[in-house]
Amino acid sequence: MGCGSVYRKLCLFGPVMQKLHERLRAQNLWTLFLKLETVLCTTLALMELRGLSVNTNMMRNFSSVLQVFLNCFLNFRDFLMLVKQ
Repeated sequence: MGCGSVYRKLCLFGPVMQKLHERLRAQNLWTLFLKLETVLCTTLALMELRGLSVNTNMMRNFSSVLQVFLNCFLNFRDFLMLVKQ
């Protein structure tokens, strides 16, 4: 890929960013985009290129722990609703 090709692609990028800016600004999302999405882009790109190793056993165990916490929360919520009546 020569410099001319990169330059042409960058020339196309400008109008796309301008339109993106207009749409996000109209929905009050531009600051969020700048502070969150643009920061994460590098990390997500590296994860995509390098791959991501996931310990499935740990995830299953953690899922069980979260389920216990969720059940406790729901039971407590139900208790509070009964007390309110």
